[in-house]
Amino acid sequence: MPSENYRKLQGSSDPKLGDDERIVWHYTSWDALQGMVQKKKLWATHVMYLNDKREMRHGIDLFKKMLEDTKHGGAKQVLERMDVLHGNSAFAFSTTESFDDLSQWRGYARAQTPVAIGFGVAALRRLGAAYGFSFEPCVYGDSKEPLNNLFAELESEHDSMAKAESSIDEADSSAPDARRSIRRSYNRLVTTGVPILMRSISPLMKDSAFKDEAEFRLVLTGGFPVNPKLEVDFRIRGDLVIPFVKVPTGVPGGKMIEDGLFRGILIGPSVSADLIVASTSNYLRLNDVDALVAESTIPYRW
Repeated sequence: MPSENYRKLQGSSDPKLGDDERIVWHYTSWDALQGMVQKKKLWATHVMYLNDKREMRHGIDLFKKMLEDTKHGGAKQVLERMDVLHGNSAFAFSTTESFDDLSQWRGYARAQTPVAIGFGVAALRRLGAAYGFSFEPCVYGDSKEPLNNLFAELESEHDSMAKAESSIDEADSSAPDARRSIRRSYNRLVTTGVPILMRSISPLMKDSAFKDEAEFRLVLTGGFPVNPKLEVDFRIRGDLVIPFVKVPTGVPGGKMIEDGLFRGILIGPSVSADLIVASTSNYLRLNDVDALVAESTIPYRW
């Protein structure tokens, strides 16, 4: 029978709740939890080294298809800039809406002592904002919803440019300067605005195969160099050398661990889960972390 702590954590994981009440989950190992608590850092990994081979590319390719399918006059100029975007990157710390989920345990917490760390959504947003991160849900499949506003802005700016150009008196000696001035605003949007917006949108757009992961991401865009407040480091996994940034668990000038950041710890399926719950509760108490601890109810044998 689920414990009282389990029921509380489950209730706080309801997607319908507001940010102040809601918890999202990061499936990992007890060692990773210990590292976060002791070193006061979260690791945000370079997205090109995550498990989706089409990270960043999926959203860019969808936007490119939108441009190719339109007859709008400004599309060609934007398309000429699209290849530049494939070199852009971002760093992400991943969480999920899924509470005590078997596929998450098997996919991301196959360590000897698996845990899921419950983070308060409001605290993650505050933390992210302090270091230049956004915190948003991923969008899956061919949904173009995140791209529609950008596409509409491009069309509107191009139409405004064409209208303004049509009003120029060609007999006026200042006509060439007027035309250049009008085009400058649109060119700025194409060369600077589109890349900046796509860098923030693309890391949140993923292939439909990953839909069940129900992922929320803390995302820092722009690649290298990163925010000078953040430490860049590298770790080895298999034959890869993976870049990541260390994100402090507290905002500048505040507490070492943001209030409400660690809300709960769920101990994964294990024959010794009850003992791990007891040790984890004591460990958190000794480190001044106020979080509920409970045991997974999934009867999975590793």
